[in-house]
Amino acid sequence: MVSKIAYSYVVLASIVIFVGLTLIISTLSGDVTREHASSSSYIPAMNKMPPLQTSNYSARNFNLTPSNNVTEEQAKTLWNKYDLPEPKRRHVALVAKVALFLADKINKLINKPLLLAAALLHDIDKAVSKFPGERHPDSAVRILREEGMEEVASLVKTHPLHAILDPTLAPTTWEEKLLYLADKMVKQAVVGVDARFKLWNGEHLSQEAKLELDQAYPKVKELEKEILKLTGLTSDQICNFFSPLV
Repeated sequence: MVSKIAYSYVVLASIVIFVGLTLIISTLSGDVTREHASSSSYIPAMNKMPPLQTSNYSARNFNLTPSNNVTEEQAKTLWNKYDLPEPKRRHVALVAKVALFLADKINKLINKPLLLAAALLHDIDKAVSKFPGERHPDSAVRILREEGMEEVASLVKTHPLHAILDPTLAPTTWEEKLLYLADKMVKQAVVGVDARFKLWNGEHLSQEAKLELDQAYPKVKELEKEILKLTGLTSDQICNFFSPLV
C-alpha cells in the first residue's frame, strides 16, 4: 500500500515537472521571438510610412513649454493662419517624417517634440511679407517668437542653406543637424541631397545665390555622410523607403 502511494507521488511529481519545463520553454521561445521583432530595422522594401509621432519622448523629458510642443493639428492651424501654400505643407510634412526617421535610426538622445515642431513650421513664412532686411527664415523666426515659441524659433533659425556657411548659425546639435539634412533631402518628395541640389541648380538663380549653393554643397555632403554613417543606410535606401509618397 505504501509503495503504491509512493509510486503515485512519483508519477504526479513527474507530471508537474514536465508541465513546468514545457511552460518555461514556451516562455523563452516567445521572448526570443519578441526580441527579434523589436530589434528589426527599417528596410527599404517596407511600404508603410513611419508614423508622424514623437515615440516615447514627451515635453516633460526636455522641459519644453506647451507652446513649443506642437501637435500636427496645432501646426495646421498655424499653416492656415499664415497662408502656407499647399506645396510647402507637403514639403514640411515630409521633412518632419524624414527628420524623425533619422532621429530614430541614429540612436542619440534627441528632443523629438522640438524637432517635430521645427520641421512642421520651418517654412511658416513662405507667404508672409518680410520686413526690410529680412530673408528666409528671418521672418519665420520672428513669427514663431511672436507665437511664444522661442525654442522652435531658435532651431528653425539654423535650417536655411546659407546657415552651414556661417559659424554662428551652422547646425551643431543633433536637432539642428537632422532638421537641416532632412530639409535638404526633400522637395515635394524625398529625393536626397544630390537631386535636391540639381533641382536648385536648375532654377534661375542670381550669381550670389549660385555661389552660395556651390559653397554649401560640400559641407552639406559632409553632414550627410556623418548622419548616414550613424543610420547604417544609404541615401538611396532612405529615398526608396519613402517612395510610396511620390
